[in-house]
Amino acid sequence: MEGKKTIIYIMSDNRSGSTLLENILSNSPEIVSVGELHHLSSHLNRGKWGKTWDWKCSCGSNFDNCAFWSKVLCSLKEKGLYDINQTHVVKNNGLKFSSQMYSINIYQNKGTIKTVDNIYESIFKVTGKSFIVDSSKNEIQLAYTYD
Repeated sequence: MEGKKTIIYIMSDNRSGSTLLENILSNSPEIVSVGELHHLSSHLNRGKWGKTWDWKCSCGSNFDNCAFWSKVLCSLKEKGLYDINQTHVVKNNGLKFSSQMYSINIYQNKGTIKTVDNIYESIFKVTGKSFIVDSSKNEIQLAYTYD
């Protein structure tokens, strides 16, 4: 795929219409929506997030059998990334506000950001889309992704 690749990161409060915005944006043929990507490792490893959905993709399939995620996971394996153990940035001391984000230890999260970057690259590769919509709503992760 040629041209600029862009990640659209939706930041909002819960119950503010972010899912509706994500659904509207993902109707474009140039956009792929990945939900809240920071929960991906929890879904894959049967962690806290996704239990309500039995750790399945929104299409109803297990991630290994999902047409979309199986291609992404295969692409990641081609890059040497076999295990996705963490896809969310660790916040120290339960920080919730972006004004406090500079007290986050970047080295503590370096591996996670590299993993997320590899996931984004694989999504661009397998979809051929120009835009990814990520609804993670994590201000610290957004800052690292932007950086």
